[in-house]
Amino acid sequence: MSAFAGKAVFLSYASQDAGAARRICEALQAAGVEVWFDQSELVGGDAWDAKIRGQIGSCALFMPIVSANTQARGEGYFRLEWKLAEDRSHLMAKGIPFIVPVTIDDTTERGALVTDAFTAVQWTKLPAGETSAAFVTRVQKLLGGQGNATTSAAQSAPLPGRSATPAGGSGLPLWAGGALAAVVLALVAFVLMRPTAPAPATPAGTTTKANSPGVPSTAPTPAVNPKSIAVLPFKNLSPDKDNDYFAEGVHQDLLTSLARIRDLKAISQPSMLVYRDQAQLNLRKIAAELGVATILQGSVRRAANKVKVSAQLTDARTDEHLWADDYERELTDVFAIQADIAQKIAAALKSRLLPSERAQITRRPTENLEAYDLVLRARQLLAISKYEGRQERYEQVINLTEHALKLDPNFADAYVPLTTAHGHLYRSAFLDATPERLEKLKAATDAATRVAPNLPETKMVRGNYFFFGLSDSARALVEFRSAQPDLPNDAEVYRRIGYAERRLGRWQEALANLEKSLELDPRDEAAASGGVAVLGFLRRFSDVLDRAKRLQLFFPGTLFSRDVNWAQFEIDGDEEAFFRRLPGEGSYVTYRRALSAGDFATAERVFDDVRYSRIWSGQTVISPPKELDRATLAYLRGDLPAARTLAEEALAGLRIRKSTPRQEPAVLMAMAQAHAFSGRAAEAVRDARAALAQVEARDQLDALGLRDAFGQIFVTLGMKDEALHVLRKIFSGASDRGPRETRRHPVWSRLKDDPRFEEILRAAKPL
Repeated sequence: MSAFAGKAVFLSYASQDAGAARRICEALQAAGVEVWFDQSELVGGDAWDAKIRGQIGSCALFMPIVSANTQARGEGYFRLEWKLAEDRSHLMAKGIPFIVPVTIDDTTERGALVTDAFTAVQWTKLPAGETSAAFVTRVQKLLGGQGNATTSAAQSAPLPGRSATPAGGSGLPLWAGGALAAVVLALVAFVLMRPTAPAPATPAGTTTKANSPGVPSTAPTPAVNPKSIAVLPFKNLSPDKDNDYFAEGVHQDLLTSLARIRDLKAISQPSMLVYRDQAQLNLRKIAAELGVATILQGSVRRAANKVKVSAQLTDARTDEHLWADDYERELTDVFAIQADIAQKIAAALKSRLLPSERAQITRRPTENLEAYDLVLRARQLLAISKYEGRQERYEQVINLTEHALKLDPNFADAYVPLTTAHGHLYRSAFLDATPERLEKLKAATDAATRVAPNLPETKMVRGNYFFFGLSDSARALVEFRSAQPDLPNDAEVYRRIGYAERRLGRWQEALANLEKSLELDPRDEAAASGGVAVLGFLRRFSDVLDRAKRLQLFFPGTLFSRDVNWAQFEIDGDEEAFFRRLPGEGSYVTYRRALSAGDFATAERVFDDVRYSRIWSGQTVISPPKELDRATLAYLRGDLPAARTLAEEALAGLRIRKSTPRQEPAVLMAMAQAHAFSGRAAEAVRDARAALAQVEARDQLDALGLRDAFGQIFVTLGMKDEALHVLRKIFSGASDRGPRETRRHPVWSRLKDDPRFEEILRAAKPL
């Protein structure tokens, strides 16, 4: 038994710092120190919040990890942990060691966004979580009752590089310091989120004022991380031009290797594919667009069993060539070539390469080149499938990867495209949401876990199973976060984390991770549109417009048109302009215009349009019967017998529908709507409450739409008080509609004569 049994250290950190936290945890545990580290301690079934509070209330030492990530996040669960620890420290006698702050990067005490109790004690710097023996010894002494970690700032000498002025001693009131910090964070966020455009050269440290060419400004030019790189798509110089997929595969694998280096920023492959034609490329312009310092250009030539790879690294700011090399080897050496290039890049950019990172980079994923070839083809197809959403494409991906796994059953990386394809087929209501597809997804996930349980790619596979298959975002998030430390600069990991957090209703954390994903993959449509949508849910409509405008450099089309149009309408209330901005002239526009004007005859004719699709509630989880839309319209025009007949037809189809766990609440809510139109109030309320309870326990994003449908059911039934209660709840948190839209909604607007309706809408503020 350890000499420190019963004296645990609680590690508190932002999710982005999980890798560093794990290294600190492992170093302390190796010395016999008990560490409470949530990734290893919290398993399924735990009452997570209660357990965290209990551990903070009973731990011997509280160790907050402070970093650039904690600085960047104004909100987060770790801040609650810090507050709980500070509150407990006030109950302790003077001199009892308790709070032991650690910083894992260049973040210093001066200006750190931490509680006052943290600035009153000595900080320890452990770069990237690499833990020294001296620090372990110090922790052991503190646990043994020696030393003093809580000496106040007034009693201790200032540390090197730290002002002797206590926190709050600048002469500013405490509230002013908080306001200043908020302004600084806002400015930092603006600089980081806006796209960088090329600008005329100016003297170092100065910029020119807008509309005043040549006039120096005191604002510093935003610095570019010198350890940042964009790898242009490798040219395919093979005699067989069908080898494009092979060149793309080498390019992607090199970027995956670079993403494993936490001391390096590399732009992900999807954002680089637009630069395939390198004949007229301007390296300085590309670097400015992507916010990087260096560019790697390369080519691949494959012939028979030989491969030649050439690579050249350039400082795009100065056009200086930093490194270049040619590799002409047997095809079996392709993995060694990729590993060597990644290590040479790290060395050229003076990036620290940890032993664990080197081991991952030099890992050979397979010894079977035919299997590797098949997986490269599958990955290329999967990238296409992501935008097409066609079942046959996903089936091709599955066939290729299954063939590869027959050739090499231990090829763990092959399970990534395999499970992704199964997951998309099962998740979509319009593809193959069947129990048989879920079973295939589970079988592939189990096989990947047997082959390489601790590989970060396998953790992503398990996360995809929980996310796509079981709609269990909490367990998916655990897996995605556990993969992140070994893929610290992988855009896909941050996007998956952000999407899981969004499903859990952790909106601010989702925004932060989707922003990090966009930083690494600026052309990722999913991360970009996902972040803009979250701002809309939070009713931050001005931010929607600002964010969309900044992102237009990479998305000049209509990616954000729905969100921007909605946000603009919520700001100015110009309904005519709203309709003019609606994309296309099809059934959706006609239907919306007709409903707004009360022209129900025109709206009815839309259902006979060959272009008809689900246009009433915007459901994507299920595709409800067309009769339910018709019943809704019949209700709106006052034809209750027709609404009842159509609702009964819709109900008959819904009762025999087979649903996935994710779809069940949506189907149940559709049944509740049908009951309401049929005049069966008790059944409608029963099913609606059951549907809402199910979805709120599982998916806060899907809950937005079903909560709105829940309230409309009460309006339909004439239960005004209940409807207003639901509406108040909708606008007390995130919502998928705004106040102006609600006033114009054909169902919700039926409450407009009740003064409480307007009072609720006026109180709906941005979150």
